[in-house]
Amino acid sequence: MKKDRETASKYRQQALEGDLMAMNNMGVCYAQGIGVTENHATAQGFEYAKQWCRDNGYAHLFHVQDILPQVISRGSLLGYYS
Repeated sequence: MKKDRETASKYRQQALEGDLMAMNNMGVCYAQGIGVTENHATAQGFEYAKQWCRDNGYAHLFHVQDILPQVISRGSLLGYYS
């Protein structure tokens, strides 16, 4: 499963760089426990982050590295800007 961990690590780095497909792939990894410990809240956090980036456009992607860890831990963007 070393290859799965390496793949998940690659997806995580790409997600932090604003890659929407990588955010989706990380969500799948966490939802199914591929290369990471299965964690549905974290999977949902990646889905929220992906949706936020999609809704706000690429002009806001410089915020991804700031918000992604918080979104993942919370499972939502609620309260991020309050």
